[in-house]
Amino acid sequence: MELRYLMKEIFAERVRVFLTIFAIAWGTLAIALMLGVGQGLLVTFTGFLNQMGQDLLVVNSGVTSERSQGLPSAWPVNLSNADVYVIRQLPAVQSATALYQTGLTLQFQQKNIASQNVDGVDAVFYPLHPVPMALGRFINTTDQTQHRAVVVLGQAVANKLFANASPLGQQVVLGGYPFRVIGVSKKYTQLFNFQNPDNQMVWIPQSVFLSMNPATTISTLVLRYRANSDMDSLKSQIRQVIADHHGVKVDDKTAISFFNNQQALTATTDFFRGLQVFVSIIGVVTLLIASLGIANVMYIAVRRAIPAIGIQLACGALPMDIIAQYIVESLLVTAFGGAIGLGLAELIMLGANQILAQVSLFGLTGFQMTLSWGLLVIIVVILGMVGLLAGVFPARQASRIQPVEALRHE
Repeated sequence: MELRYLMKEIFAERVRVFLTIFAIAWGTLAIALMLGVGQGLLVTFTGFLNQMGQDLLVVNSGVTSERSQGLPSAWPVNLSNADVYVIRQLPAVQSATALYQTGLTLQFQQKNIASQNVDGVDAVFYPLHPVPMALGRFINTTDQTQHRAVVVLGQAVANKLFANASPLGQQVVLGGYPFRVIGVSKKYTQLFNFQNPDNQMVWIPQSVFLSMNPATTISTLVLRYRANSDMDSLKSQIRQVIADHHGVKVDDKTAISFFNNQQALTATTDFFRGLQVFVSIIGVVTLLIASLGIANVMYIAVRRAIPAIGIQLACGALPMDIIAQYIVESLLVTAFGGAIGLGLAELIMLGANQILAQVSLFGLTGFQMTLSWGLLVIIVVILGMVGLLAGVFPARQASRIQPVEALRHE
């Protein structure tokens, strides 16, 4: 089979062929764009979740939901150092850190921020949640042990206080005490965090925090669990520790709350994978409808080529040769439409990504439409199935033509 002969056969009915190619291209464009949006959302949201850190379980204080051992309902359950000490010893826990938070006035020269969120953190915090730094460094072990009056600012906080000046080495007043700025975090979008976005936070050594605010209770416990840990068992053990130390019922679900970023990541991945499957089904249906046009073109081509088919069969061509010819023609039409659709999709996503890089959607930045190699393979497989199904039935009809009858056909 010569390619020139196949192309002549295909484009004998130009209008029908062009309309069919347009339908395939449109269907391919639609499925590629929808899958690109889904993949972009998946990458964006998993990136936001991974910003918190790897294999983290966040434990937050709560209130009792019912009376227990003399405690009334709605009684606050504040995490303690004793809780942290015991939880750190649990077999599934690799490391853990307590977060203390309060609101303090932050001042630099004539500028001040009232009720600024301030976290007291130790040296364990940064390995669990590696805050991206734009300038300087984060709080380390020496700062903690030597009670250094140093502070790390979120990007938004630094911009408010210093405008265009460099914050590093500057002295600020926090809660009435002088602190030296040793670092500034990068500006980046966060969807999930322990309390507030890093951009709006201020961090100081935990030892200094507690000397300034000795009555402050632990607001959050962040722990990294070991790989392949039984999460339900770990949560049950933590609930038991809280029940033993605070006199609440072990099955009181509101006494403490949990957030597991890996479980959230799995749920997010499953959701967007399901969305991609749904979109793929819609795309398959769309392309199957377009395949009717290919089948129609192939049937017309078969009817026109009946004398030629008869000559081929009379000269010794096998039925499989005829079948192969029309299946190849069908696949070529599908390939033309698919290539046009994928090319247009790539151009549209390229242009859209240039715009999306400059805008914020619902406060989130960094969203980009993308097609992974896996998704491209899925699209190509779908197109191949559509081309094969559209060509196989006309091809079978062509292979069953009797040479004698074909030669007498007008």
